[in-house]
Amino acid sequence: MRVSYRWLQEYVKVDLPAKVLADKLTMSGLAVEGIIEPAPGLDGIVVGRIVEMRLHPNSGRLRICRVDTGREVVQVVSGAPNLAPGANVPYARPGTVLPSGGHDTVGVRQILGERSEGVLCSGAELCTEEWGFGDALGVLILDPGLQPGAGMVEALGLHDRILEFELTPNRGDCLAVLNIAREVRALTGGGLTLPETSVRESGERTEGLISVQIEEPELCRRYACRIVRNVKPAASPEWLCYRLRAAGVRPINNIVDVTNYVMLELGQPLHAFNYDRLQGRRIIVRRARPGEELVSLDGDRRELDEEMLVIADAGEPVALAGVMGGLASEVTEETRTVLLESAYFNPQSIRRTAQKLGMRTESGQRFEKGIDLDGAVRAVNRAAHLINELGAGEITCGVVDQYVRPAAPLAIRVRAPRVNQVLGTHLNRAEVQEILCRLDFVCELCGQDNLLVNIPPYRHDLLEEIDLIEEVARLYGYDQIAATAPVGALTQSVRRPALSRVRELTGSAMLAAGLDEVITYSFIGESDLDRLNIPGNSPLRRVTPIQNPLREEQGILRPLLLASLMEVLNTNYKRKQTRVGLFELGTVFNPSPRPALAEEAVPGPADARLQERGRVPGDSGALPEERLHLGFVACGEVDRGWQEPAQARDFFYAKGIAEQVLGALGISGASWEPVTGNPMLHPGRAARVLVAEEPIGMVGEVHPEVLQNYELPTRVVACEIDLTSLLPMVRLDPRAQALPRYPGSARDLAIIVPLETPAGHVRDVIMAAGGGLLRECRLFDVYQGAQVPAGCRSLGYSLLFQSLERTLNDEEVTGAYDRILKALSTQVGARLR
Repeated sequence: MRVSYRWLQEYVKVDLPAKVLADKLTMSGLAVEGIIEPAPGLDGIVVGRIVEMRLHPNSGRLRICRVDTGREVVQVVSGAPNLAPGANVPYARPGTVLPSGGHDTVGVRQILGERSEGVLCSGAELCTEEWGFGDALGVLILDPGLQPGAGMVEALGLHDRILEFELTPNRGDCLAVLNIAREVRALTGGGLTLPETSVRESGERTEGLISVQIEEPELCRRYACRIVRNVKPAASPEWLCYRLRAAGVRPINNIVDVTNYVMLELGQPLHAFNYDRLQGRRIIVRRARPGEELVSLDGDRRELDEEMLVIADAGEPVALAGVMGGLASEVTEETRTVLLESAYFNPQSIRRTAQKLGMRTESGQRFEKGIDLDGAVRAVNRAAHLINELGAGEITCGVVDQYVRPAAPLAIRVRAPRVNQVLGTHLNRAEVQEILCRLDFVCELCGQDNLLVNIPPYRHDLLEEIDLIEEVARLYGYDQIAATAPVGALTQSVRRPALSRVRELTGSAMLAAGLDEVITYSFIGESDLDRLNIPGNSPLRRVTPIQNPLREEQGILRPLLLASLMEVLNTNYKRKQTRVGLFELGTVFNPSPRPALAEEAVPGPADARLQERGRVPGDSGALPEERLHLGFVACGEVDRGWQEPAQARDFFYAKGIAEQVLGALGISGASWEPVTGNPMLHPGRAARVLVAEEPIGMVGEVHPEVLQNYELPTRVVACEIDLTSLLPMVRLDPRAQALPRYPGSARDLAIIVPLETPAGHVRDVIMAAGGGLLRECRLFDVYQGAQVPAGCRSLGYSLLFQSLERTLNDEEVTGAYDRILKALSTQVGARLR
């Protein structure tokens, strides 16, 4: 955002040097990144008047001019074809270095035998063409009313400084010169002058010339317009063109320039339609229909969809609402009647349309950040006033104003003790009130030390008490707040150290398994959940939306880690990294009814205003529940060296890593339950992880449809475990066990079981039947083949019988072994192979 200092001074009385004011604004939170001098290097160049001119005796092209410089008359030889006696021109005295570059100094020369003292300059030599001062025919011809000897900066009206702001995303209100003037007034105490909005009206009533229909009140809450008759399109005056150029906007004609001027001045985008091109004399604000197209002002044909809001007449779209107008209704030199539009469009809708079409415009930027809903009529009246002043047309009587969803007022309670507690200041209520009133906030007493502050509708960034405390801080002066170290009572914590230790042990286990750690954003989009095949009625679809997302793809807080991990895996695979194993220890967010601690918003009419801004009435918003998860994904093979074959990253690989993590946390007794209905995981190659009969995660191969959504041509395994749920079961203190003093007895057991019988269930039966004498049971073989009946498989287990108190005899071991065989036969239908 660029603002002319002279333009700023039209609204606020301030005489500070531009550098001093820039420092004050920067310290208050409005960063001024630079100060631009419109015409540097014009010292030594003055207005010269040609008092006499004759041809050069030795050249038919050159002319000898006698030039009055204000203090003397000098002779200058020039070849410019547009010179004439009486013309005022820029004159560079000897010793001047021209702004156009180089280090050559203007001097006194002999040109074909005639003395030439100084130079008559063109706009290119003065570097003023970008400000509209240039002449393709030669020397720059100046205003004839200027006096010889006047400085060139003053003569061109370029005695100004341009402040270049780097605004933060929350201060969209400062995309208006008037609101920056309010900030200056609050900092300096100068008086504020508001722009004139009175209108000279004549002729017909506006409502008889145009009808306005809003079909989408959620996307367009207000639409106001005026009609201008007998339009006289022409070039705008120099003062208007200069202010537009100073802001980086190219002047076009007086009508279009007025709309751009008001947008820069008040922050309200306007649009001018060629009224005679509107079919049916109707304006309809609606969604685009399938198959509709629009040729925008830049000449490109845009394909529209039903998510886009358009301004249409009785037949077809004539503009993309809040983004850009259509070429068919453009204001040209032949236009005689104009419709001026001033509206409020939904910021999210404008952002989506601009992103889909790749159109970033000044008006779209302002609509996206939020404009003043109450300012629509004021802006269109301001434009009509300027058209009156420029003599560019006649304004019909009245304004058509469709205000379908009025703004609800917002009032926030501010406590002076809370201000001092947060800032470390010693302000009383009256001082807090004085600071806030400098920003045009209306304050009412609300208790002994409290204020009820009514928030202006153009300040969309102020929603709760802490926002107003920040306003107090920046106007009071950050440099006046003493630096103090944070003070707090030390308390013994239990949960946090445990959680930190869990993170440490889990991360070490994952690194030991050969996986690489990644850190991803906590923000994802609804499309990421779509790619994971998560159905609409899934609990994972109950997400926490972000109030002001940077982009649609990061509009919600993630409910699981796999969405982020699959995106990272996809990025690596596309870069020829086909053997990848990644894990993340991160936070996921589940919507929770738990309210925020602070309740600064005052109930009542303000509740509706909070809802408009995406907040929960009565408090600062419900906070989501945060839980620590472990997630990992892997594809390809694990290289185990030249002596060993590579290990495939399949279901058993992922299950083994999950078991390794649980073992590192001291958790035993985990079970694995087959899962077939999880849309993210492959049916038949996925399991639910249970600890103490409670599900704490999932592991398996990624579903082929999900792989297709991510364009991954290889098998991928994934796992996600809720570590927060495991905290009560974690054993952080290692427990040593003495080595057995008595030898054990090993037996092998090979049995045939039905194919659908889980090996884990078989192991549980063996351990239960073996009793206290069975110390270990390890699966060492799984076989299906010619020697095994169809529909069955062979499982081989290695059993270790051992007592810590004595040496077992054969009868004891055989008895336990026989009990195991009997239990296997009766409970799982197994038989010895």
